[in-house]
Amino acid sequence: MNLVLLHNDRPKHSYTLPKNTGRFFQIGYESNCSVRLPANKGVEQYHALIIRTEKGGFRICSRTAKATTMVNGRSIVDRDLRAGDKVHIGSYAFLVTE
Repeated sequence: MNLVLLHNDRPKHSYTLPKNTGRFFQIGYESNCSVRLPANKGVEQYHALIIRTEKGGFRICSRTAKATTMVNGRSIVDRDLRAGDKVHIGSYAFLVTE
């Protein structure tokens, strides 16, 4: 699966999610994040984490109480991800693809 950064609802950059169980994918403004976004756009240092589950799926977990992580227009703490889900972190939009 991939996480595609959108700009004006068009693909801008694609990130491959981890293939191995237990591996994670970090989103935030810290330099060691898998996706590094500017801090001034409602993005926290370690904003969200995507984890490869034992069943082969993916789960997104919000890591901040200060800013919102949204999936398909709803604020989340954690939930499973599926192809077609739209993730918002700060003012950034991502699409989950196969």
